[in-house]
Amino acid sequence: MGLNFGGGVQFGRIMLKANYGLGLTKINSTESNNNADEKNKYRTLSFSVGIPLGK
Repeated sequence: MGLNFGGGVQFGRIMLKANYGLGLTKINSTESNNNADEKNKYRTLSFSVGIPLGK
């Protein structure tokens, strides 16, 4: 479970987009204490470049 944020801009026929994913739950924790070991939460950053097909 997580939150995703994104935004983009279009310059003529080229689209640029950036996304950030913030993990809210642990993906594979062996810790019994839920407040420990924050490294098991995912974080992602992605960028996209696109060309629209059609109108």
